[in-house]
Amino acid sequence: AGTGAALSAAANEFEPFQIVIDGEATGATGVSASVSDLVGPGGAVIPAAGIMLYREGLYEVAVPSNSEGAAGPWPDPLVPGVDAYFFETRNAFPFDVPAGELRAVWVEVFVPPGTPAGEYAGTVTVSGGDLAETAVDVSLLVRGFELPSTATLKSAFGVRWNVCAAHLGSYEACGDAGIEDYLVLYGRAALDHRVSLEAVIYYGPDGADWSRFDSRYAPLLDGTAPTRLAGARQTTIRMMGDDSELQAWHDHFEAEGWLDRLFDYTCDE
Repeated sequence: AGTGAALSAAANEFEPFQIVIDGEATGATGVSASVSDLVGPGGAVIPAAGIMLYREGLYEVAVPSNSEGAAGPWPDPLVPGVDAYFFETRNAFPFDVPAGELRAVWVEVFVPPGTPAGEYAGTVTVSGGDLAETAVDVSLLVRGFELPSTATLKSAFGVRWNVCAAHLGSYEACGDAGIEDYLVLYGRAALDHRVSLEAVIYYGPDGADWSRFDSRYAPLLDGTAPTRLAGARQTTIRMMGDDSELQAWHDHFEAEGWLDRLFDYTCDE
């Protein structure tokens, strides 16, 4: 029912909102969206390149998991117009809205570090083959402080090799190197949401040789990975290996300045 989006955020913060398209009686085809720069005090700019547009996908629930669920379509996947990792165009737009149904565009504004405080304004334009072009006004109040890229609250979310199998279909299709690539990529994605994946490591050291380990995982621990949140780093990491390797892990992590994040998950249940 609203005609615009009114937001507030700190510098170095993501702030999203949704634009809902109503298919009404006849539906809409070929719907796309585009965004302008947000212009603020003294000509300061939050560039459109840092504002992500996603199509909200739906998945069909046949059997609800519990009393909080319900059968039918649920919005969950966010399909980017251009992804944040390989900067490739994805299949988000254009999309169709069936008659009598709703579809949504998720707009995620990133306020870069150092952005001056004040009021910023711009537009998101929605258009389609049989949809009247509509400019949705966006106003953003940037607060006078900045959020740190790394959360002060530690987190340790689980992840396994099967993230790769989910993409490629099987362990065999991934291979060890492929699994490692996916885990590192998921680690980056989590850091952009100030979350640490505690089991992002797939390979430990080769005996006393830590060179491969450091080349792959040090950026996640040092804050030098190519994350959108500059300098974001893991708050936890789980040791991989058996008891005989505890001292080696301790000593290497202490030497690299990572020891405050290392922990051993001794027993499951």
